[in-house]
Amino acid sequence: MSSALFNMGQSQSIRTAAQQHPTVFIFLIADDTHVVGPPADVIAAIITIRRLYSNIGLSLTATTDSKNVLYGLGD
Repeated sequence: MSSALFNMGQSQSIRTAAQQHPTVFIFLIADDTHVVGPPADVIAAIITIRRLYSNIGLSLTATTDSKNVLYGLGD
């Protein structure tokens, strides 16, 4: 139940970020946030998500080898 409530709490932030960054796809699995798209657009979307989360008292953990990973495909 707590994961569902957590996702409901962050849903407006995710919807807003998705509207502001139409070249990326943002999806949530439990408490994991996935942002897929061109690398520069993904980074911009993550910055937006972090800003929007801070408005509601949440934070997106900084990218580390053990927590978050950015994958690049091609150029």
